[in-house]
Amino acid sequence: MDDLIEFCVEQIALDGEQGNQTLPSFCQIFSTCWSGTDVTGTIIPRLWEFVKQFQKKIGGDEVDIEGELDETFQNILWRHLLCHDELTLRAGDDIVDATGKKTKKPTGTSQRLADVRDVNWFIQTYGDSLHLLASEDTQWISITGFPKIGNPVSIHFRLS
Repeated sequence: MDDLIEFCVEQIALDGEQGNQTLPSFCQIFSTCWSGTDVTGTIIPRLWEFVKQFQKKIGGDEVDIEGELDETFQNILWRHLLCHDELTLRAGDDIVDATGKKTKKPTGTSQRLADVRDVNWFIQTYGDSLHLLASEDTQWISITGFPKIGNPVSIHFRLS
């Protein structure tokens, strides 16, 4: 499960603020990301696609993943992701904590897994406005292999 969580966090970070839209060039990513506007991140159906990608990655081409993932499995993964330090859940422009309340700051690991609401509750409550976002540092690490501070790439790009 740890490998799957790590894979999902990395994929969410690679989605960055562009979400599942066509990704801009490398230079555009570093000049426009993290500006705090037009944040989209990873939508929930795309998260399940990451899980299927991971299953294919570890199972090889003979793995044929059709249909939906098991709801129990989705909820286990969902709980772990919502308690992850490097991820934030947004509903539109609002940050939502793991219990489903709008908040000003992400709660991360301060939430117990048992306190996290099921993914379907979030979908029913917030609909298509739900997006998972990785922290800026996680995005830097996923794209360049280095954190933002001390990153040899960051000296060549100014972030707004």
